[in-house]
Amino acid sequence: MAAELGIADCLEKGPKTVSALAAETSTHEDSLYRVLRMLAATGVFTELPEKTFALTPLSSMLLSSNPQGMRNFVRMATFGEHWNAWGSLLDVVRGGGIATDIAEGCDIWEHYRKNPDRAAIFDASMTDFTLQTNAAVVAAFDFSQHKRVCDVGGGHGWLIRAILEANPAMEGIVFDQAYVADGARKMLAEAGLSARTTCVGGSFFESVAEGADLYIAKNIIHDWDDEKSIAILRQIRKVMPASGRLLLVEVMVGPANVPEPGKFMDINMLAMTGGRERTADDFAALFAASGFSLGRVIPTQSLMHLVEALPV
Repeated sequence: MAAELGIADCLEKGPKTVSALAAETSTHEDSLYRVLRMLAATGVFTELPEKTFALTPLSSMLLSSNPQGMRNFVRMATFGEHWNAWGSLLDVVRGGGIATDIAEGCDIWEHYRKNPDRAAIFDASMTDFTLQTNAAVVAAFDFSQHKRVCDVGGGHGWLIRAILEANPAMEGIVFDQAYVADGARKMLAEAGLSARTTCVGGSFFESVAEGADLYIAKNIIHDWDDEKSIAILRQIRKVMPASGRLLLVEVMVGPANVPEPGKFMDINMLAMTGGRERTADDFAALFAASGFSLGRVIPTQSLMHLVEALPV
């Protein structure tokens, strides 16, 4: 709620009374106070005398101006379609299916097409997450051994940008839906990378851009069940040279009885898309069904792992 209302942004220049915050956010003062009092009790904000509130290190992560911030992610995950889907998760556990489909009457991608305001929050959240993990991905793998990299489902091109800026001899391709590829083209032009990049629109269930010796897909395969994941991987395999390779950038599920983010994120995939977070053995099975074999699993200094697939 605080993320949706932009409370941290209101406090960025200093503490404010709850009456000032209520006026600035068009909210009910007493209700807002009770919410902020609770959040202050858990360290999200700090309460000062006379019902005045201030930022803490935790709430600074909700600032729109924070390049490492999580406001867009919190807005995505705690309102709208995510909130509704989790409310239907028990139905999925009892009878299967996808909670978003139950709650919204359509899949998540159709829901975003119908609700561009929520789609914009989702896109911003994914961009923020990419920006937070790009450096770790680039540092974990020697991209310089390849000439051209294609980011499948590459969004607005932030990962390609990070790879090319760290490897001046490389070229890049962003492959995504046409309207997304248009956004990538604009961003990469602003970064001065137009001469080294191509942006291609399409559906990765039908085809993937040709011409790369390295393909990368970040947080794509986890959105889909095994059947659809294999369909995507087969399209990549069709255009990949025998000497090429594929890197999936994914959260991994590890051993039993060990607390880790992947197992929690897997439940979100169960609710939202019908996809899943996977173990190394799960990826090996997907690869065997789509013309690849499992190479290395490379950890990074982030939640993400690089799962290497080699063509066979």
